[in-house]
Amino acid sequence: MERWERVQFIMDKEGLNKNSFSKAIRLSNNVTITRIINEKRNPSRSTCEKIIEYFPKYNFEWLFNGVGEPENKPRNYPHPLEALRASISSSGTKLSRKVRKRLLEFLALKYVTLDEFLNHIGEDPQSWEEELDEDGENSRFIRKVRKHVSELNIDWLLKGEGTMFESSNIVAERAITYHTSDVVSAAGQNNYRLIPLYSLDVVGGINNQEMDVMGYVTGYMPFVNALPEDIAVVVTGNSMYPTFPAGCYVQIRKIEMWRHYIEFGQVHIIDLLDGRRLIKEIRKGRDDQHFKLISHNKDFDDTEVPIDFINAVWLVLAKYVKAVM
Repeated sequence: MERWERVQFIMDKEGLNKNSFSKAIRLSNNVTITRIINEKRNPSRSTCEKIIEYFPKYNFEWLFNGVGEPENKPRNYPHPLEALRASISSSGTKLSRKVRKRLLEFLALKYVTLDEFLNHIGEDPQSWEEELDEDGENSRFIRKVRKHVSELNIDWLLKGEGTMFESSNIVAERAITYHTSDVVSAAGQNNYRLIPLYSLDVVGGINNQEMDVMGYVTGYMPFVNALPEDIAVVVTGNSMYPTFPAGCYVQIRKIEMWRHYIEFGQVHIIDLLDGRRLIKEIRKGRDDQHFKLISHNKDFDDTEVPIDFINAVWLVLAKYVKAVM
């Protein structure tokens, strides 16, 4: 099997076409993947590294060199953040890889994706790493970071020296725990954990044990007292406004035994058989075969749903409200 065929293998396994696969690995367009597949071109090392960055369950040595098994063994599969760090640090010693690793840690605390950050500072997502490797501290990328992100310690970003922030005056995101409504600063806590942010469109697939959605991780963000199995998703729609406005991010945890016990009056994400994923407060329905789904926005009607029409249920534990950089 040629290298380009191994890329096709991953695409087929994940059920993605050239366009959706390009978006999944954060390419600006589908030209690169189209050429690889249509023209049977072997992808470069950097393209393979990007694929593994967003699909860390696959074995880099298998993808690039054809050595070993396609997927990493489950017992060696770490938390997504560690997998991301390992795929970056093991792929080489270039400055850009080390900077990318530290930058992702910083952006997780700022609650910003890499794409959003590069757009914010006006940097080309396709060339900043190459320029950084060539020009180092004098690169255009570093000059833009100095200009736009004054609180980030450049010595830490480039060399790992000192602390992440230039001063103790840190502007941090606020995590709001839903059960207590206490507002805490995740960056100022020792007990926060970076958890993966997934597209809401794939939440329904997470309950399928045969489907691994690590390839749909779009970033990482800190939540206090989070567990390794927790994930974050973005809320779309306004049915839960003002409690969970559109655009906010929530920490969720899968409830394995929800058919046997569920805490009424709490907000959950409900994955339905028709593919919809709803964020609603769950209350007791008209009988034991139904749940009543409550919207917090008075402009939206409450509804009932048969329990047998539900695939999976996730408890909403906390939310982030995005700050402006």
